[in-house]
Amino acid sequence: MKNKMNYRIGQMTLVGVCLLLLALLVYLRTLYPGLVGDGDTPKFQYVGAIGGTPHNPGYPLYLVLSGLFARLPGGNLAWRINLLSAVGAALFVLLQCRLASLLGGGPAVAAAVALAAGFGPVLWSQATLAEVYTLAAALLSAVLVALVGWGVDQARTERGLLVAVGLFALALGHHLTIVFVAPALVLYALLCDRRAALRPRLLLGALEAL
Repeated sequence: MKNKMNYRIGQMTLVGVCLLLLALLVYLRTLYPGLVGDGDTPKFQYVGAIGGTPHNPGYPLYLVLSGLFARLPGGNLAWRINLLSAVGAALFVLLQCRLASLLGGGPAVAAAVALAAGFGPVLWSQATLAEVYTLAAALLSAVLVALVGWGVDQARTERGLLVAVGLFALALGHHLTIVFVAPALVLYALLCDRRAALRPRLLLGALEAL
């Protein structure tokens, strides 16, 4: 049983990495080569490089990451910040594959779900230019992977749930819209294991993370 489980994990990891690379290649091929768009996009293409703030709420995590991408070699500044969106979208594809696997999907089903999510018109459009949404999608997916992973694990350790809470806090530091799914996340945790989710030490750790 253990060998079979390890084989499945290894198989799904390989599938997920292959999908990530495929998605990143496609996004790179369709990435805007420089300045593009209006509204927030032109601001996002340079504001991280100068340590500025585009507008409230500031998107601190995005600005830190865009500052790092601004220092990458190759291409112009706008292209390098566009690249951050492509990387966020590729990570989203990988995490969607993992989430589908946790929910019981086999390799083919998980791959189909991930590709459908990653190459839908909305996400793909955001993967080609400087915007905050692909990173937000990847972070939400990471929260769901951690939480569902905790829920399907019979042990349901405090560490597993705290990882989910920590990722939620990280996502909150990027885009406030994740608060709208917070009630569903809490309800899922309570339905999975109310006693484990309401342990005082766990609640204290969650409060500290947030």
